Amino acid sequence: MSDDDLNHYEVLGVQPGASKDDIRSAYRAELATAQAQVTNAETAKRPDAAVIASAREEEASVRSAWQILSDPVQRARYDDRLGVTGAPQETDDDLDDDEPATAVARRNGDRELTPREARAKARAEATANRPPGMFSTEHPPVPASWPKGVRPPPPRARLLALLVDITVLGVILLITQLAIAPAVIDAAYPKQSKALDSLSTELDNLNTKKDTADACVDKASDAARQRDKKCADGLTTKKDAKAESNRQQKKIDNAEERQKNLQGDIAPAALGVSLGMTLVMLLYLVPSSLRTGRTLGKHLFRVRAIQIDGSPLTLRPAIARYGAPLLVALFLGSLFGPSSPIVYMLVLFGVLTWPRNANYQGLHDRFARTIVVDG
Repeated sequence: MSDDDLNHYEVLGVQPGASKDDIRSAYRAELATAQAQVTNAETAKRPDAAVIASAREEEASVRSAWQILSDPVQRARYDDRLGVTGAPQETDDDLDDDEPATAVARRNGDRELTPREARAKARAEATANRPPGMFSTEHPPVPASWPKGVRPPPPRARLLALLVDITVLGVILLITQLAIAPAVIDAAYPKQSKALDSLSTELDNLNTKKDTADACVDKASDAARQRDKKCADGLTTKKDAKAESNRQQKKIDNAEERQKNLQGDIAPAALGVSLGMTLVMLLYLVPSSLRTGRTLGKHLFRVRAIQIDGSPLTLRPAIARYGAPLLVALFLGSLFGPSSPIVYMLVLFGVLTWPRNANYQGLHDRFARTIVVDG
């Protein structure tokens, strides 16, 4: 039997004559289950649109059943359509915050809210139930799909822990780029290294000469060029200045091509250094996480990483959690250059997507099936 064939009582798993308290308890239990199914479907390793839609429809049917059965008037009409025995009489003490506002108004003789008042009330309730912000010291609500006995850490603690770990990784990166990489390349490719240094100086000089020629081209008149000491040496006409600029550009293109070829020669050493740096970073992140679920940053701010089923990290999820962002950074660094800001922006974007995820997971957590918890 599909969900479409079930009546509201069957959706909540109660009898038609059930009391309001029984229906309320069943609703809360079914809603928690439905929300957990939605979360699991949305955060699956390979999300399926049909499965997600089905889970959302099930949650909607649970809410719809509660909307009807929690309102005595609507429930009575619904019972008449089903031809079942009416619900037991309830007193005002049976009402609580879960009862629809229209039913409360009818029972108490109060006026119903205007559409504007209803929207204002809904906005206030949404604001009150909004998860804490990125820098909040409050604990977010526990996702329904999380294992028992754990809760999300305050966003501020999680963010500061991440900042500490990024700082440590940044120090490793700087030491590698400024000290280790040059030393390794000089030792492995001494001739190419010297040639690259010479080309770097040559390119600086060529660019300076081209800038001078371009500045002379931009002068308003030949008289202005003759007055300019930098242009007086053979660049007193616009035609001469343009010709000099083109000559310097050709030399620059030639030098850059030679530089590119030399960089290709030393690429194996550069790649080896990058892989070694990645290994050092993993040695900082993974072993401590296997023992306690904590890196230095997590230890300082008392948060830890565990598997999504509540068990401690093992080698595979630990490497997946920390290795994935590092390998993405290594790949992007080979495309854009290790010092390119876009590399760090893209990696940080993936890591910092947890505030907008129902399960408080960044992209790397979803990949590794891990969560970050308090403690």
